[in-house]
Amino acid sequence: MDDSNQKRIRIWLLLSGVVAFGSIFAAVWIAVAHWFTNEKAPFSNWPGVALILQNVLIFLSGITYRYAKPPPGDEYNAF
Repeated sequence: MDDSNQKRIRIWLLLSGVVAFGSIFAAVWIAVAHWFTNEKAPFSNWPGVALILQNVLIFLSGITYRYAKPPPGDEYNAF
């Protein structure tokens, strides 16, 4: 792998991390602004909790996919 490919990979990982953390931050911000502090909002805070939970689970699945290793000897030839 040459140096230009390594730089592209690092930039891609940085940008994907920024987007992932930004989406979690935005979900918390929206939930707090709309559901947790608004007296006119419905009595249930569940939509805000679900929004945060959804973004956290998507983030965790992406991290799991990124760092999961295939079994030894598996060359992605399942057939």
